[in-house]
Amino acid sequence: MCVEGQDILGNNERMAKVLSLVPDDQLRQDIEREMNKHTTSLPRWHALTAVFQNAVKKVSPVLSYFLNVEICSLYCFVLSISSFY
Repeated sequence: MCVEGQDILGNNERMAKVLSLVPDDQLRQDIEREMNKHTTSLPRWHALTAVFQNAVKKVSPVLSYFLNVEICSLYCFVLSISSFY
C-alpha cells in the first residue's frame, strides 16, 4: 500500500530515507545496488525484500518477514511526522 500509494521508493531521496533505516553497512550497500537496477517503487521494494530474505534466511526465516514490516512501518511513521513540519 505505502509502496505504490505513497511512492516511498520513487526517487533517490526517498530511497535514501528507507536505506538509512538499515543499520548494517554491507546489507545497506547490497540493497542499494539491487534497488538501483529499478526505477519505480514496487520493483525496488521487491529488490529490498529479496536481499533481506536472502541475508536473514541464514539467521531466521521468521525474522525476514518482521524486518520488511518494520521498515515499511518506520518509513510511514517518518512520513507522517515530516508532514507536520
